[in-house]
Amino acid sequence: MTIDSVFLEGSMTRIYSLNTLIVGAGVSGLKAAVSLYDKGVKDIAVLYGSDDSSVSSAAVSDRQNYYLLAGSGKVGDSALKMAEDLAASGEVDGQVALTQAALSQRGFSFLCDHGLEHAEGKYGEVISYGKDPQIGRSLRLTDRASGQIRDLLVREAQNRSIPFLKDYQLIRILTDQDHTRVIGAVILNRSGVRDRYQRFALVNCENIILATGGPGGLYRHSAYPKNHIGSLGLALSVGAAAANTFSHTMGITALNLPLMLNGGFFKALPRIISVNSKGQDACEFLPAYFGSYRQFYVLMRQKGKAWSFDADRVLPGSIERSSLLDLLIDREINGRDRHVFLDYTANPEGISEKTLPCQRLKNLYPEAYEALLDFNIDPSVSMIEIGVCQVHHNGGLMTNHHYETTLPHLFAVGEAAGPENSVNKLGESLNQTQVSAIRAASSIAYHYNDQPLPIDEFISQSRQSYSSVCAVSDRFLASLRQTDAPGINPPYDGSERRPDPIRDLPSDIGRRMDKACGIYRDPGRLEHELKEARIRLSNLTEAYAPSSQADLSALFASYDLLMTQIAVLTSSLDFIQQKKYSLGSFLHYDKEGTLPLEGLPEMYRFSTAGHDKDPEKVQLLTMSEDGSCQIQWRKASPIPPVK
Repeated sequence: MTIDSVFLEGSMTRIYSLNTLIVGAGVSGLKAAVSLYDKGVKDIAVLYGSDDSSVSSAAVSDRQNYYLLAGSGKVGDSALKMAEDLAASGEVDGQVALTQAALSQRGFSFLCDHGLEHAEGKYGEVISYGKDPQIGRSLRLTDRASGQIRDLLVREAQNRSIPFLKDYQLIRILTDQDHTRVIGAVILNRSGVRDRYQRFALVNCENIILATGGPGGLYRHSAYPKNHIGSLGLALSVGAAAANTFSHTMGITALNLPLMLNGGFFKALPRIISVNSKGQDACEFLPAYFGSYRQFYVLMRQKGKAWSFDADRVLPGSIERSSLLDLLIDREINGRDRHVFLDYTANPEGISEKTLPCQRLKNLYPEAYEALLDFNIDPSVSMIEIGVCQVHHNGGLMTNHHYETTLPHLFAVGEAAGPENSVNKLGESLNQTQVSAIRAASSIAYHYNDQPLPIDEFISQSRQSYSSVCAVSDRFLASLRQTDAPGINPPYDGSERRPDPIRDLPSDIGRRMDKACGIYRDPGRLEHELKEARIRLSNLTEAYAPSSQADLSALFASYDLLMTQIAVLTSSLDFIQQKKYSLGSFLHYDKEGTLPLEGLPEMYRFSTAGHDKDPEKVQLLTMSEDGSCQIQWRKASPIPPVK
């Protein structure tokens, strides 16, 4: 990597030149960096904002699993068999499914060789669990496996002296003047944002790998870290296509904590309490929906096995109806404006047990109990507020089997890439982080291992975009009444201060998305929020005010979030208009459908029939910078022949 300083837009601007910029320092970004280095591509750097923005570091549940080609089990496995399972829902292209299957052992073996803890049998066989004991693909890891994987990859990156650009924020992806390929990026120096002359830098690079995870900032309550945003909107703004952005994995999580409450949290049978907005009128509201306590507690135990929300696990006649609990909890929160808590301090109605739920949790699932204590929550004393929240994005940027997006030289790895299965989740996310990184690195090493553009040509190609960024920044900061460093900040122009702080916008977006785009989606509400989001986008710098220069970070993050919000709302609305059935993580009204329970409002009548016969399950969405969208549907490509 070389560093130059060039006079642009009235100040000296730093330009980093290198082959590949990796954006994001989670398990997929770090794996991409290590893989590139080991393949001889050493002119690279990893850009990230802060350590606590990584989903890998924050993700906690009572179990995590790794889905890979079986090395043990009672029946034989093959890359073709695994690819068929990965592509079975009809939403994943065959080439991508086969790649994930074929490279799964390689990714997992590297992690094991470098310290990943996993269960191993007497003869060295990896022990599987859960859904596929016959084949043996799902491997149980520790409750903090993703954090452990990140730590070991950080160590490997440091051992290779891979450079890190810390406390920088990607704010624009640069393309050539014909918009045919990526040539670099504009980045915000968050630690120098108060100084106009250090505020921005340019990256001149041959390739960009987005390892920025899913759109965590899109919802107010989710399992993502609070400052995790993703970069879907930025990629869409330069023409990269997204796939199935309507699809999320939704599940019951602890609010304000990156903690998924699956497995043992429900098998311990806590009370589930509802209170009003003042914390009063506490009641166990769920048993009233059922004919008997026994019926309700059977569902509670099922929830311990099948945690994520699935519309197929709601309707009468389903083998398991565990997702009915999610629906009723979500209705209590978003339909009745109440708060819901798990209470381990007392036994629920209808249970005559000598032990308390907190004791059962500690005895049966010590990892879950310890996870709560790590967040300073003692379940024997305190209740845990919960919600049905976004925990994973099944959609993402559309890529080929090299994980290159539809915009050449822009790659997406890990959760940033899509789509994944929206039904019958196999737990393939950890495998995808490693395989996508390996594959992207191989493609760059063999096809795109060139020098970046000469500085003069890069400046010529990127000057207009950089000028636009600086103009937006100056216009946004023009309303500041006072400066922290006279002579450095843009002067105040005498206009009245705008009323809405930019830092409040992400929370407002999140509140709206919680209600409009959760597990129940109403087309009228989607249309309303889509109209509001477009208005916010068009008036972003005029309608929202900074309190300091540091709010530039929030401005560009808000642009990304608004673009992502528009994409997800448009995608969801199009799905409802095109598809009669409800799918995976959400449901919508169908007058010919079934009502899950007597007494529920008519709006919850829905059907899941038709998904298996639908040939077109891949929704492609492209956007313009102004937020206008184009959508088309296609079939997933078949699995290619295996030699």
